[in-house]
Amino acid sequence: MIRKGLPVSKVSLRRPGRPLQTGPRPVIKSIIVYTKDQKPRNEYPKRIVSPPYPAACCTDANRERIGKIHEELGRNYYYKRCRVCGHTVKYYFNVQSDLDSPKFRKYYEWKKSVFH
Repeated sequence: MIRKGLPVSKVSLRRPGRPLQTGPRPVIKSIIVYTKDQKPRNEYPKRIVSPPYPAACCTDANRERIGKIHEELGRNYYYKRCRVCGHTVKYYFNVQSDLDSPKFRKYYEWKKSVFH
């Protein structure tokens, strides 16, 4: 809860369970260039030119995965691009939730039966 008139410190705004960052923020690299001046295009893995804002067409059903899985600062991601307008984002995902999927469990059971 933030009270009027009281200063808000960075400590009070940080997420619970995460240590306070005391150094400079890490530089996060991206191959995505957000611009209105150029036509959207996919030149993965060199760069991806994307509109700066998503449109109404940018739904999960219209987004396709671009390239391979990358790791950055201990988090996994890949690029997802709208098939209609070209808007692209870095899609961060939790490996554990993907491993719990029914598709993965089916594959794991098959693999156990074949190789063990």
